[in-house]
Amino acid sequence: DNPIMEHFGYVGGVVKIDGKYMLYTAHPIDSVAPDFSPMSLAPADRPEGPYTPEPRNPILKEGKTGEWDDGGFSEAEAFVNRLMARRLEALPDAASLKDAKTRLQEWLQARGLSLPEYAVESTSGEPHQQAFVVRCEVAEKETSVIGHGSSRRSAEQDAAEQMLSKLISDSE
Repeated sequence: DNPIMEHFGYVGGVVKIDGKYMLYTAHPIDSVAPDFSPMSLAPADRPEGPYTPEPRNPILKEGKTGEWDDGGFSEAEAFVNRLMARRLEALPDAASLKDAKTRLQEWLQARGLSLPEYAVESTSGEPHQQAFVVRCEVAEKETSVIGHGSSRRSAEQDAAEQMLSKLISDSE
C-alpha cells in the first residue's frame, strides 16, 4: 500500500542520515538500466515509513550508459562480505544442516538406490529413560548397521549416520 512503490520500482535500500530514514533507488520502473538510470529518494521519520517522495526527485538525473555507477550488487556484496566476513566464515556447511536420515536418503536417491529401512531391534530401560537399538538396512548394498539412542528417532539418526559413513567409505 505504500504509494512510493509506484514511482520507485526497485528499492535499493534504506539508510539513516541525520536522524531521517532515506529509501533510495537507482532504477525506477521506467528506467532502461541500473548503470545510467536516475536515482530517487524518499525520506521518513521511522524505518517502516511512511515514505514520501523527495520533491526534487530524481536527485541524480539519467546519464549515458556507463557514465556513473549506482553501486550495484557486486559492490554491495563486497561491502557485506567485508562487514560480515567472520560471521559468514563461521556459518555451517549447508549439507550439515540436514539430519543424517535426510543426507542418507539423498545420497541413495542420487545413485538410483531404494530408501533405507529402519527396524527397532530392542528397547530397554524405564519408560522415562529408555535406550533404543535400531537397524538400518540398504537392501541393494546388502549391508546393515546398528544405531543407538535415547529415542527411536535418535537411534535412527545414529544408524543413518553410520550407514552413510559406511557407504561413502565403501565407494571410495
